[in-house]
Amino acid sequence: MTAADVASAVDEFLRTPKTAIGVEVPMAWANGYSPYEKVIHFPLEVNGEQTGAQLMIVGFPDASILKFRVGLLFPGAVCRLDHTDEVHPNAHRILEDNVPIIVRGPHYHSWRVNRRFCRAGNLPPKLHNAEEFVTGARSFDAILRWFCADNNIVGLGPDHRIELPRPERLL
Repeated sequence: MTAADVASAVDEFLRTPKTAIGVEVPMAWANGYSPYEKVIHFPLEVNGEQTGAQLMIVGFPDASILKFRVGLLFPGAVCRLDHTDEVHPNAHRILEDNVPIIVRGPHYHSWRVNRRFCRAGNLPPKLHNAEEFVTGARSFDAILRWFCADNNIVGLGPDHRIELPRPERLL
């Protein structure tokens, strides 16, 4: 499989409507990459089948600001929205990417600006490029709905139970 084949498969996946499974029931957060993170994965159904694709949400229960990540895995990461106060360079950017040299605060590692990093048979090992994330949305729910709409995840009803983890520390 060539890099172009991988990129085309992701393009088709993103164009196809997907449904997150299990969003109507209470969630069980797992420990994340660091002791400050909690993570949950929701399987995605595509054309009536679960293919291993997932909607990933990372919460930071003890953050003093609204801080989270939302990603789409197919099976590796194809895009991720980081609603954080982080600052990082787009060290691998080229002019055609049309991304800033440095991103500050909320940013979106979209497929559009990371597609070119595919290698033969593989997704990019890392989502290098990010765009500034600017929207009028101010709540987790509104930003989650924006992400789902941008990635063709449909059917997130008004009664979904996706919410960020509660603080774990008293101080």
